Amino acid sequence: MIAAMEKAKVVYILNRDAAAKLKISSPLEAHKANAIILHVVGLDVGFDNPTFAALEVDYTESDQDAAGEAFSNAQKMLTYHELDLSLNHVVRKWSEPTDPRANMLLQIPRGQAASSDRYDGPSGVLDSERGRIITAALMHKMKGAFFFLVQSEEGDLYKVTIEHEEQEVKALKIKYFDTVPVASSLCILKSGFLFVAADFGNHHL
Repeated sequence: MIAAMEKAKVVYILNRDAAAKLKISSPLEAHKANAIILHVVGLDVGFDNPTFAALEVDYTESDQDAAGEAFSNAQKMLTYHELDLSLNHVVRKWSEPTDPRANMLLQIPRGQAASSDRYDGPSGVLDSERGRIITAALMHKMKGAFFFLVQSEEGDLYKVTIEHEEQEVKALKIKYFDTVPVASSLCILKSGFLFVAADFGNHHL
């Protein structure tokens, strides 16, 4: 999933043709006036219609309030959007208020593995909202398990695991992992190495 800053919010579908060439569809409107999108992430929905979650702030009242009180009271919303493939249309499924400090969303795996009775994950998103500011994160999925590595603005890495029984979340565990230079992106390679794309200076492996 790729997102960009635009005045009008649109969705493009990317596919490959028989020759493996990338094809971009015509834009589908997913616009909501006077809304700022802070972060967006695709959800693991299996073979269902593609769905993505977004952190949004409606600035309608803030834009009209010279005193600035409306800005401090503006709600940050967690919104789910679904791309209906049969109608070729983007639908806002639901929206609910979230913590005003939330700044990042992480995809949580879902569903039951076809080869076993074990669930890969409870599905949904992990909303970074308390304490330190999370500047970079990744989700690493293994056979029958997954975990997150998240990095704070100070460079500290934390390993986050979710204990669950099928679709029910039992516990969220956070453990200090390491400290590396502040990254713009993190990636775990197939060889097991962690690649750190540093904001400043040399990258690290």
